[in-house]
Amino acid sequence: MKITDVRALTFSAPLPRLMGGSGRGGPLWRKQAFLVEVETEDGRIGLGEGLTLPAVCARMVSQVLKPLLLGQDSEAVETLWERMYFGVGYSGMRGLALEAISAVDIALWDLRGQRTGQPICALLGLPVLREEVECYAAGLYWNPLADIVA
Repeated sequence: MKITDVRALTFSAPLPRLMGGSGRGGPLWRKQAFLVEVETEDGRIGLGEGLTLPAVCARMVSQVLKPLLLGQDSEAVETLWERMYFGVGYSGMRGLALEAISAVDIALWDLRGQRTGQPICALLGLPVLREEVECYAAGLYWNPLADIVA
């Protein structure tokens, strides 16, 4: 199926209090993310996600990656990854460029999974070990100094 559209959506929500972040993430007052939607001529939409600097990655998807993908066969996931990777050459083949490529790649695998009715792990050759997975959340590092800073 040919790709007819690629959309990057950004999300930002204020946090009720200062969050510490891990590593060099620094203190955060907002939680941000972005989604990529890859739409094909049959109306299917694959979703992919990313977290790092959503506005920058969304612009990379919209201005650099989208033109490389429109009209291409969405089933050629590996070929499209290479097309995107070498297409960002002067933008840098690492960091934020790879974050944007990764979100599109996830969306392409999602489309393949929808078409075949298989989970992505099976498409990648991994066994499906369970039907359900317990929920896990990380990143809620509330900063004890928040009350002092606020």
